[in-house]
Amino acid sequence: MPNPDELVVFMTLPVGVDESIIPGVLASRGIPFNLSERFLARQGRYVEIQVPASRLEDARQALDDAKRVGEQLKSGSEG
Repeated sequence: MPNPDELVVFMTLPVGVDESIIPGVLASRGIPFNLSERFLARQGRYVEIQVPASRLEDARQALDDAKRVGEQLKSGSEG
């Protein structure tokens, strides 16, 4: 059985694309995370976000909830 505290990759994003928003979403739910910068030869600089294996599903749910709120705010301001 995998260690529930082991960090696993939750998401990899290009630098400049939500790498500061997503940690805020995770922190608001009390989900620990680790950020590390990676350089991929063909794609450039990326940020890798890791969470404990035991919180991976919580992290996915937190991000889905945040996206849903963002979409509601966007549709409300377009009307």
